[in-house]
Amino acid sequence: MKTVTKTALANARQNRTRNMISGAAIILTTLLIFMVLTVGYASVKVRFAAVNAYYPPYHAMFRQVSEEDAGKLKSHNDMEEVGLRSDLGEGVDDDSTILFLWMDAQALELNKIELAEGAFPKAGNEIALPEGLLAEYGITAGIGDTVTLPLQLYEDGGLGYQKEDTFRISGFLKGEIDEENKAYSVLVSRDCLEQSVLAKDREYRVMFRLQDVGENVATTDAIEERVREIGADFGVSEDNVVINTDYLMANYTDPAALFAVVCIILVVMAAGVLTIYSIHYVSMIPKVQEYGKLKAMGATRRQIRQIVFREGLLVTALSLPLGLLLGSILAGPVIRWIYRISGEGVQTNAAAMEMNRICMKLLEQRQVPVLYGWVYILTILTVLVTVYLSLVKPMRMAAKISPVEAMRYQGEIREKKKERKGFAEMSLVKLTRSNLSRNKKRSVLTIVTLGAVGILFMAVATVLSCADPEEIAKQEFEGDYEIAVDSWEGDKMNPDRAWVNLMQNNPLNGELLEQIRAVDGVEEVKVKTYLTGTLADLDPEREIASASIQGLDESYREIVENCQIEGAVTWEELGEGEKILVSEDMLRWFPELKLGDAVRMELETPEGTVERTFEIAAVGEYPSAVSGSNFLLPDSVLAKITGADLSDICVIRLEEGIGQTGRQEAYTNLENLAKTSVYLTTDSFEKHVETWETAVTVMTVLGYAFLLILGAVGVMNLINTMVNSIYTRRRELGIIQAIGMSEKQLVRMLQLEGLFYTAGTLLVALGIGSLAGYGIFLYAKAENMMNITVYHYPGIQAAVLAVAVAALQMILTCAVSRNFRRMSLTDRIRYGE
Repeated sequence: MKTVTKTALANARQNRTRNMISGAAIILTTLLIFMVLTVGYASVKVRFAAVNAYYPPYHAMFRQVSEEDAGKLKSHNDMEEVGLRSDLGEGVDDDSTILFLWMDAQALELNKIELAEGAFPKAGNEIALPEGLLAEYGITAGIGDTVTLPLQLYEDGGLGYQKEDTFRISGFLKGEIDEENKAYSVLVSRDCLEQSVLAKDREYRVMFRLQDVGENVATTDAIEERVREIGADFGVSEDNVVINTDYLMANYTDPAALFAVVCIILVVMAAGVLTIYSIHYVSMIPKVQEYGKLKAMGATRRQIRQIVFREGLLVTALSLPLGLLLGSILAGPVIRWIYRISGEGVQTNAAAMEMNRICMKLLEQRQVPVLYGWVYILTILTVLVTVYLSLVKPMRMAAKISPVEAMRYQGEIREKKKERKGFAEMSLVKLTRSNLSRNKKRSVLTIVTLGAVGILFMAVATVLSCADPEEIAKQEFEGDYEIAVDSWEGDKMNPDRAWVNLMQNNPLNGELLEQIRAVDGVEEVKVKTYLTGTLADLDPEREIASASIQGLDESYREIVENCQIEGAVTWEELGEGEKILVSEDMLRWFPELKLGDAVRMELETPEGTVERTFEIAAVGEYPSAVSGSNFLLPDSVLAKITGADLSDICVIRLEEGIGQTGRQEAYTNLENLAKTSVYLTTDSFEKHVETWETAVTVMTVLGYAFLLILGAVGVMNLINTMVNSIYTRRRELGIIQAIGMSEKQLVRMLQLEGLFYTAGTLLVALGIGSLAGYGIFLYAKAENMMNITVYHYPGIQAAVLAVAVAALQMILTCAVSRNFRRMSLTDRIRYGE
């Protein structure tokens, strides 16, 4: 075996160019596998560490549980730990909200409620609150002092009348405050709960951890299934079962996440196998005679296979550590960049901001490791398997060569004896065709390897093109600016906020609309009307859904008629007032509904409750930008139900080409108009765009970086093909040059060969890749992924791909031909002797 090893070493030295190319492919394959595992796993571990530091550790929560059932759940055999919480009411100010609630000791522990000072409330009117609340209300007080706070108790699903209650401060709570929404939580004692709410009216939130999780129940899916089973036993509706998803994913196995990682690794392995195999296959062609001579000297098939395998293993042994080293250097900065750019984006709430802050802190203080030993081991094993699979076919090829066949071999593999076809006249095109057809498998392998990467590139480029932040924002926001009526229901202390009262003196009236139209830069103003009530037969208590109807004007005709996914109804038919368009969400909430059913509604108007019955004529799948209501009708139908002003949302579109300065001035003027009433709220298209830009940026950078490295793996195969194509034919090309071919003609012939690979690669990549990309778009649209609804062909990315492949081919041709010209004509002709 020493002779076999020495022969493999000698081959490695002799085939330096091939092995350098193969080594580069192995380095890149190692880097990709290592980075996918490390960045993916470490990012998740950082977030999960932040989740464990920030989120409560309960598995799930049941809402609206009676006191009797809460007691039974406390003693349930499947429960490891159970905590109870009951909300008493709220204190509503102009721009802040106080939530009054009670928690038992287990709930305090499960919610990670900690004290900055003092003690938790135990009896009477004791409370614990955040110090920021006192600052918000301009109160100066300490432990033991009494404070007066507004309180509205929950009554019949709404808020009762507000009263001023006096409480004694027993402690100050530790933790972050939602300063943007100015929402505060105040803990009260058990005595306060019992005195304020009768036992029969008390509803609890039951937070719990299951027994034997991690043993009998090991996955997130299994935990969720068990939680829902227990909820069903106690009559808890699906809407009132809350799974602590972030915590479960942070601590238990998620089958979907494992599947995604395995799929990515398999893609990288497939690319590596195809590339390394192709490199060795192409390089095997000029070594056929060498292996034949070894056979003639007595080498067995097994020894020939071992020579090929050990040479590949030697290259792997030198390349694999370099890939691991490069990945180890890049992993940390890449993960920190991901969380840094996420932190710079628009955060939707205080919890998201706090989570990102904790993640960055954990990374900067190196409290969560980025590099893991098992990742190194798994990467090494995966790369070794990849290299082995890529060498299986070349090993068999080398072992099958007989001495006689090797001596006759001239560079092409003959499947069976064929009559040789020549040309009466010779040209550069015919010479190129002859070389390419000499070994069709080699040519096809090279094109397929590069084309596979191109297909992936076009598929990813299509998704990223369709996931344009502006397009996504357009699905959830219409126009450039929006002024809407800020109403809510069930607040006895603020009855003026009820829609039925606001419509009597609507702040979004005709006078304001005229002022909006008069703002410089405003091109179009559209008004959506709104009416709500109760689904008298389906949900009389409004526990699931209400009879919310959006009224649209004539300009929405086309949208309404085209959004129908089941049934069909025209704008004119809807205008008659007998038929209605229902949202597809209603069918999920009320699966018993079907086309043709009559829906009875009790609509709230200033004149009193108006009962109307509509026939479900069609089911609509319309974007949230159009409406978030359960039903759609022409605004003329709503106007016939009541004479009140039902204007709910004012959609404002600015003039095109207004410029950034003009846009900001228009926004300022519109905001000033909205400030004339406390009942109006505003929103802008730019806010929604900014929300999506960060997520899409991270996806784009990581996606193209992955494809760039994967593409480099494929390029190694192209380089190897070009190099071997030239050096295998050194004698042939030397003889042709000796009988008259010039250096210029030689370069042109090589360029034609490169053009064939370029055209083939682009044909596969752009052809199949475009079809694959469109298929992924259809899937994303059907599954409502990232609000993708509009197809955008990645024209720029396709052009960049074409230019990159063509430029790369030209550079390789020039480099190879320049190196080839350094050999004298005599040396070229003597090659192979």
